[in-house]
Amino acid sequence: MNNKKNHINTEKEFISLINRTKITLVYSALGLLFPVGAWLFDLINSGLNISLQSVIDIHHTNPLHYLFDLSPFLFAIVGFVIGSRIDQQYTRNKKLFETQDQNFRVLLDFSEKIGMGDYNAELNVQGSDDIAKILVEMRDKLKGNAKLEQERNWIMKGVAEIGTILREHDDLDELSFEVIKFVIGYLDAVQGAFYVLEEGDDGEDNITMRARYAYNRKKYQLRDYKVGIGLIGQCAFEKDIVHRTEIPEDYVSITSGLVKDKKPNSILLVPLLTDQRLFGVMEFASISKFTEEHIKFVKEISDIIARTIFNIGTNETTRRLLEESQQMSTELQEQQVILQNNAVEMEKTQDQLKKQFEAVENQQKRQHALLAKSSEIITIYDKDGVITFQSPSVESILGYTPAEMVGENDFYRMNPAGEKAVQKMFDSLIVDSDQHLVAEYMYVKKDGKRVWLESTARNLLADPAIKGIVFNSRDITLRRKAEREEAMRGKMQALSENSQDIIMRYDLNGKLLYVNPKLQFYTGARKKDTEGKTLSSLSLHESIKDGWLEILETVKKEHKIISQEVDFPTEEEKLIMMVNAIPEYDKSNKLETVLLVSHDITSRKKQELIIQETNRKITDSINYAKRIQHAIIPIREDIEQDLKEFFMFYKPKDVVSGDFPWYYKKDDLIYFAAVDCTGHGVPGAMMSLIGFLLLNDIVNDIVDWTPSEILDRLNIGVVETLKQHRKENSAADGMDVAICRIDLKNNELQYAGAHRPLYFVRNGELTQYKGDKYAIGGRQYKGDARFTNHSIKLEKEDSVFFFSDGLPDQFGGPENFKFGPKRIRETIVEHHNKPMNEIGEIFESKLEDWMVDQPQFDDVLLIGIRF
Repeated sequence: MNNKKNHINTEKEFISLINRTKITLVYSALGLLFPVGAWLFDLINSGLNISLQSVIDIHHTNPLHYLFDLSPFLFAIVGFVIGSRIDQQYTRNKKLFETQDQNFRVLLDFSEKIGMGDYNAELNVQGSDDIAKILVEMRDKLKGNAKLEQERNWIMKGVAEIGTILREHDDLDELSFEVIKFVIGYLDAVQGAFYVLEEGDDGEDNITMRARYAYNRKKYQLRDYKVGIGLIGQCAFEKDIVHRTEIPEDYVSITSGLVKDKKPNSILLVPLLTDQRLFGVMEFASISKFTEEHIKFVKEISDIIARTIFNIGTNETTRRLLEESQQMSTELQEQQVILQNNAVEMEKTQDQLKKQFEAVENQQKRQHALLAKSSEIITIYDKDGVITFQSPSVESILGYTPAEMVGENDFYRMNPAGEKAVQKMFDSLIVDSDQHLVAEYMYVKKDGKRVWLESTARNLLADPAIKGIVFNSRDITLRRKAEREEAMRGKMQALSENSQDIIMRYDLNGKLLYVNPKLQFYTGARKKDTEGKTLSSLSLHESIKDGWLEILETVKKEHKIISQEVDFPTEEEKLIMMVNAIPEYDKSNKLETVLLVSHDITSRKKQELIIQETNRKITDSINYAKRIQHAIIPIREDIEQDLKEFFMFYKPKDVVSGDFPWYYKKDDLIYFAAVDCTGHGVPGAMMSLIGFLLLNDIVNDIVDWTPSEILDRLNIGVVETLKQHRKENSAADGMDVAICRIDLKNNELQYAGAHRPLYFVRNGELTQYKGDKYAIGGRQYKGDARFTNHSIKLEKEDSVFFFSDGLPDQFGGPENFKFGPKRIRETIVEHHNKPMNEIGEIFESKLEDWMVDQPQFDDVLLIGIRF
C-alpha cells in the first residue's frame, strides 16, 4: 500500500515538473522576440546591401542590445517561477476539494444512518463544518423525541392495561389487589400497598389499607392511618405525590404499610385524586430509584383509579338502597293485609262519622259565610301579641288573607302613634281582664293604602274556647274624613271671615251663596244685601261685575283654576285685584260651585312698575357697556389679513364679559392674547377695559417687548391702577393671561402665561407649555419673580391653542363633572387635520352638548391658529 502511495506521489511530482517546464519554454520563446527584433531593426537601419559583419559591428555598438540578447534567459527564469506558483496553488485547491468531497461523503453516510433510526451514530469530519453541527443537533433532537415517544407509548400501554383491570372488577378489594399487583410489576418495584379513604368509627377520615403485595406474593396484614399522620397520612393531607430516596432503617414498619422483607432504596406515594377530591393512596417501594417516567405513569392512572373507586362506592350504595327498598316493600305488603282487615271494621263506623262530619261542615260554612260578610274584623291574639285567629272578613276590608295574618304580630302595620296606643291597650288588658277598651289607629292595607280602624278589645285568655285577647275592628275612614272635613269647614269659615281678601262662592247660575265682610270694606255693599242675589244684580261698579262674570264663565267652560287681574275702582282710588277662581265639585265629580278670591295687588303693581323702570335703565347701561366692549374686540377681517387660518370661540356668560381676546399688529410682529379678568358681567367688563388699555400702552413703546416682559409690565400696571400696593386696599381683582408674539418673517412664536397654558401641535402630537403659577394683579405676593418666556421655531402646518378657564371649568355631562383640560387636548388631537374654523365649530357643539340643562358657569374664550 505504501509503495502504491509513493508511486502516485512520484507520478504527481512528474506531472507537476512537466507543467512547470511547459510554462518555462513558453516564456523563453517570448524572450526570443526581443533579440530577434533588435537584429532586424539594425539590419533595416543599415541597409540590406551591407555585409553580415557590418551588421554585427553596428549591433554591438548599442549597449541596450546586450540586454535584449539576455532576455530569453530572463523570461525563462520568470516563467519557471510563475509556473511553480501556479502549480502550488493548483495543488492546494485540489487538496481542499478532496477534503470537502470526503466530508460530504461522511455527512451523507451520517444522514442515512439517522434516517434509518440510528440515533447513536457518530460524525467525524475534517475541519469546521456548519452542516455537520446542524446534523448533530438534529440527531440529538430526534434522539430526544424518540425517547419521549418511547416513554409516552410505555405510559399509554400501562394506562390501557389498568383500564382493562378496572373494567373487569367491581369489588373494591379484588380491584385493589389486581391494580397494585400490576403496577408493581410494571414499575419493577418490589413492594406496594393500596389504601382507600373511609370514615372511621370516630367520624374522622381514615386511610384504610385494602391490598398489599410484596416480592410476588400477597400479604394479609392490613393497617389504618389517620390523615396527616405518617407519610401515608401526609400524602393524603397534601394531595400530592411523595417520592423519597433516603429511607431510614425502621421506616417500612413504622410510617409505612410495607413489609420489612428488605429495606427499599426508593419510596413513591401517589394520592388517588379526581376533581381535587381524594379517594385513596397507592404506595410503592423499589430497590432502584423511581424515574420521572414512573412518576408520570402513576399520575396518569391516579385519576381513572379514583373515578373507579367513586363509581364502585356509588354502585354499592345503590345496591344497598335497592335491598332496603325490597325489604320495605315486603313489610308494606304484610301491613297492607292487616290494613285491609281493619278497613272492613272501619267502614262500619265511617258512615256514622260522615254524617257527623257533614253536620259540622255545614255549621262551619254558615259561620264562615257570616264572618266573611261581616263589616267587622275579629282578631284573636295570644298573650304575646301573636295572632291565633283571623276572621275571613279581613280579606274584603284590608286585603290580607287569614293565612297571611295568623302566626304574626301585625302591630308594625299601624302608624307609630296608633301602634303605641294599641300596645298600651294590650298591656292594660293583660293586667286587668275585666276592661273593655277602644282605640283608633291608622293601618296599612295590602295594596299600600291607609285606612282608619276602631278596635274594641276584651281579655278572654281565661275562656278555654278562645284563650286570647279579642279585637273587634271596623273601618272608620269615612267617618274620620267627614269629621275632618267638618273641622276644616269650621276653620275655613273662621279664616274667611277674618281674611284680608274678598271671598265669594257662586253657584253655576251666578247666585252669590257666601261672601265675607271684606266686600263691604272695599265696596260698601253689606253682606245681608248681597247673599242670595245674582252677581249682575249687585250695586257694584260695572267694570268689577264684568271682570268677575268673565272669570266665572271661563271657569264653567274650562273647568280649571283661573287667575286674572281685574280693575277695581273705589271711591278713593282705582285698585287692581288679582282674582283666583277655584272650581268646586260634588261627590259625583260634577262642577257645583265656584270660589272667587280677590286679592288687592295695587301696591305690588306699583312696585313692579318702579322695578321695571329701574331694570330698563340698568339694561340700557349694560347694553351701552356691551357696545363699548365690542369696540375693543378684534375684528375677524382684520386678523385674516395677517393670519389666514384661525378661529376665535368667544361666548360671554352675560351681556358683557370678563374675558376678551386682544390682538395687536406692530410692524412684522403680531400679538395675540386670551385674557380672563376677575369675575364676569359688568365687574369683569370694567377689568377687561383696564387690561385692554394697559396692553395697548405697553406694546406702543418703541421696544419690542417679549410676552414675558409684557406680562411683567401688565402686572405692575394693574397693581398701580387698582392701588393694590396699599395695605388699606382690599381689592384682589386681577386677570389670567395667555399671550403670544408671532414673528412671521422669522417663523418664530414666543409665549408666556399667567395661570393659562398653551397647546402646541406638530404632526398630530400635542405639547403643553404651562403658564406661571401666579396671576396678573391681585394680592398674591410674587417678590422678584418674573414671568417665563417660551420660544418655538415654527414649521408649516404647526398650530397653537390658548384659552380662558371658562371652557375647562364648565360643569355638565351625565355625571355633572367639569369639561376639563384633558377633554380639550383629546378634541384637538382628534381633529387637528381639519380646518381651523371647523375645529372652532366642533368645540362650540361639544360645549352645548356638555352643558345640556346646566347654566353657563363662566365666560368662554378659545383661540386656535395654524401657520
